[in-house]
Order: sequence, then C-alpha cells, then structure tokens
Amino acid sequence: MEKQINFLKAKEKISERAIKLRRLVQVGSSLFLVFYIIIAGSLFSFRLIQDRQVQTVGQKANQAKIKINSLKKIESLQVSLKERLRTLTAIFKEPGLDYQEAILYLEDLSPSGISLDEISLNKQGEIDVNGAADNSQVLDEFLNALSESGKEFESIILTSLRNRVEKYEFNIRLLKETS
Repeated sequence: MEKQINFLKAKEKISERAIKLRRLVQVGSSLFLVFYIIIAGSLFSFRLIQDRQVQTVGQKANQAKIKINSLKKIESLQVSLKERLRTLTAIFKEPGLDYQEAILYLEDLSPSGISLDEISLNKQGEIDVNGAADNSQVLDEFLNALSESGKEFESIILTSLRNRVEKYEFNIRLLKETS
C-alpha cells in the first residue's frame, strides 16, 4: 500500500480561497453592475416622465392663460355695462318716472341671447327698446316673457325687425297702461 503525502495542501487551500474570492468578486461585480444599470435606467425613466409631465402642465397653463385672456374682454365688457346701468339709473331717477325699475325689469326679462342696446323712456309711459337677438326663438321668448310678465302694458308693439348676419335687430315699443 502506497501512501501519498501531499505537501501542497496549504498552497491548494490558498488557491481555493483565491478562486472563491475571485468568483465572489466576479458575481459581486456582476450584481453591482446589474443593480447600477437598474438604478440608472430608473433615474433616466423618471426624468423622462417628469419632463413629459412638465410639458403637459405647461400646455395646460398656456391653454388656461389663453382662456383667461379671452374671458377678460367679456368680463370687462360686462363690468362696464353694469357700471353704465348703475350710472343710468342714478341719472334717470326722477320723480314721477321710475326709470330704474323699468330698466332692471327689462334686463331681468331678457333671456340669454338678447342684448338690449337702447332703452328710451318718456313721461307718457312709452318705453322704446332697441336690441339684437341671436335667433328668432330667443326673440320670441323675450316677447312672450314681456306679455306674460304681469307688468301692466297696454300694448307691446314690435315696430321693426331686421335680419342681419347671425343676428336679428329689433325695436319694440311698450305702452304702459295709464291709471
């Protein structure tokens, strides 16, 4: 029986450790590289998503600005007209004639789509109304509202009606009943 003596056991242990360490470094560096790629890809994707959302919010903000700018004109016109109405009611406050009541009454009765351009009142109780309607149905609603309103008018006369581009211009004379 022959026995072998291995004098290189210590060297083999050292080389096994070196091999294990090398494998550990290879696997560890591979895992670190994969982890790094995943983190880098996630940050890149997050940045792309964030840029897209910034663009979307910017577009919505621009649309809102455009809408606000278009509504500014309408709002300023409405405020201006209300101020004119207040001024007119203050000017026309005269004993015997209730201009304020007549103007506010006609404004309340007019449906959307009716714009009253001129309201003339005289001491005989006649009210002349000049305005425009978006269509004939809106004008019909306004005339029906005037006749059914409970306000005592002797007569409601449509004195003129002109069909303009997308508008109907009208003149109405309202005769108050004399008591």
